[in-house]
This record gives sequence, C-alpha cells and structure tokens, in this order.
Amino acid sequence: MNKREILELGIEKFDSMAVFFEWGSRILKSIPGYDDFLVMKLKPTIFSIKESWSITLAWIDMRRVVLNDYFSQLLHKHNIETSTLLTKWEYVLVGKEKVPLIEVVVKWAMIWSPKHIYKNISHIPMRNGKCLEIWVEHNPYVRFDYRNILPDEDICMPEGLADYYIHVENAKKLALSSFAVLKNDLQKHNLDLLDICFFMNEQWTSIVSEISTDNTNIVYTWDDEEKIGVFSNREKSSALDKADIINALLWI
Repeated sequence: MNKREILELGIEKFDSMAVFFEWGSRILKSIPGYDDFLVMKLKPTIFSIKESWSITLAWIDMRRVVLNDYFSQLLHKHNIETSTLLTKWEYVLVGKEKVPLIEVVVKWAMIWSPKHIYKNISHIPMRNGKCLEIWVEHNPYVRFDYRNILPDEDICMPEGLADYYIHVENAKKLALSSFAVLKNDLQKHNLDLLDICFFMNEQWTSIVSEISTDNTNIVYTWDDEEKIGVFSNREKSSALDKADIINALLWI
C-alpha cells in the first residue's frame, strides 16, 4: 500500500485500532500491519494555562490540522523533516518516532513566561547597555523544558542536564532553522512568529507532533483594524478567529 491507502485504512478502522499515545490535544493509534506509521487525530481542544490542561473549543481541531499541514509542507520544501506525512480531514498519517519528554522552545521576543518569571528584567541593562523591551523582538535563543505530567508545570532544563538525554547542539540547530523558515514565510503574509515550541524525535533529525496555533505565538502585523482587534483578544474563544485569519492570509 502507498501512504494514501494506509491513511485511508487508518481512517476506516480508527475507532477499533489500539491507542499508541493520547494527550489532551490529540490521539495517535497504531495501524495493524504497518508498524512504521500511526494515525493522529486532533481533538477540538486548546491548552489553557489557567486550567493546566486542554479545554474544549469546537472546530479548532480542523483549523489546527490545516495549519499543521501547511507548516509541515513548508518545512519539507526546505529539506526539514517532520513526522506529518499526509493529511485528510482531521486525520494525519505520521511516521512513528521515539520522542523524548523534552520540549525545544525558540524565543524571539520577551513575551509570556520569561516576561513573568524574570522579575523587572525589562528594566535591567544588558551588556550592551540597552534593556530588553516587552513584546519587542531580540536575537533568538533556544530553551529546553522538561515535560512533567500535568497538572505539574513544565520545568526549564539547563543545557548541561538536557545534553544527557538529547543532542543539545543538533536540537538547537534544527529548532532555529525551522523557526527561521516559518518566520520568513509568515512575514510574507502580514504575520510574524515570535516564539514556538517544538518536539523532536530521539535522533533530533525531525520535527514531530504538530505545528499549529496552540504551540506558536503568531501576530498580525498590518493595519486592518478588525484583524488587530481579533489578535489583541486574549480570550481562548478568539483562537478560532485567529486561526481563520492566519489560514486566509497564508493562502493569499
């Protein structure tokens, strides 16, 4: 069977197939007779820091799956491997990989957790005498987080500790190159990427899981007041409208 036929089989038999992995945002199932592949089905959920878990948001799964397919194909064109092989509806055929419990985070601006964790950091001069500004871009850096079981929070890992479990330098190179490809493309569509969370395979040669609005910080950069209002809205329900705007702009 070719990949499309394998995905069709996985969709047809999805309900009866064994669970390989399940999380708040997705479920992956094994395809009988095809050990190198899994079928991933995204759930209509979005992660909530307040709840320390995923919350339901109807139809967000369909937006996420379209964005994941777009971003994965974009990376493939730049010779960067991802686990996403083929997409149909809310189902994704993925390559089976061993995935360490370490998240690779790229930050291009002082936003979200660093802004809150490092008290008053925006008022402390850097070596060059200037101060980092909140929501203003800086040179990118990579951070490694250990994924605790929820409801415990993820914890930042020093590179020396992370290197016992992963190849830190390879992971950093893959994360930064992938980030640059995504950012450059988004900037062509009146969008920009400020940070992202990646998962990688054990060999640190491929981006796995999904690439979507739930693990990125994408901002709108043009002057449409309605779009500016949507992206300024911090309510979780606005994720649907943001995803629709991103999808529409990407295909212009």
